Amino acid sequence: MVSHKDMQHALRGILLRHKSLVIRPIDFDVTAHVRKRDPGCYGESQDFLRPYEPHVELALVMFGREGSGQGSRDAEEMEGVIPAVFHQARRERE
Repeated sequence: MVSHKDMQHALRGILLRHKSLVIRPIDFDVTAHVRKRDPGCYGESQDFLRPYEPHVELALVMFGREGSGQGSRDAEEMEGVIPAVFHQARRERE
């Protein structure tokens, strides 16, 4: 999940170049949060990705720190926010 169409096209282009990256082909889907962009990826990614959970091994959420309203947080702090939200949502469903 990415915050806008430009990022969607860039990531799709990178992942399609698996031979150039010397990695195995990856089955992927890149979806842009077109309604709320960065804040939507930050605050709603767990809800958006929930239906995919039984079918995927990994999920990647990409958004801009400044655009998400979290510009005062440093990178290390941001790295823990999204995984913590996903783990909490999973515990609540169990």
